Amino acid sequence: MVPAPAPKKGFGWFRGGKCCCKNIADNAEGLTLRDMKPGDKARILKIRRHGVTNRRLAEMGMTPGTEIKVVRVAPMGDPIEVSVRGYSLSLRKEEAAAVLIERV
Repeated sequence: MVPAPAPKKGFGWFRGGKCCCKNIADNAEGLTLRDMKPGDKARILKIRRHGVTNRRLAEMGMTPGTEIKVVRVAPMGDPIEVSVRGYSLSLRKEEAAAVLIERV
């Protein structure tokens, strides 16, 4: 019988002492809408969610290439109000963290 492989260090729920699902904005791909401050303008590059959330954001006009402006952020950071295609839209922090952007 072959022994089971040893668990990898930092693999699974905890990675280096942090919960791996705590902040999906920390990634190597770039800046997210969650990182923006009021008055900042950006262009959407990609939405990292799939399924219902992605479809809902697309139906509200948040598609790649669209320019957006952060209007205001609530005191605790949730929700974030953005101006997109001429109207105001409020997003949760989790939804904003899934939107990859570039500053304009």
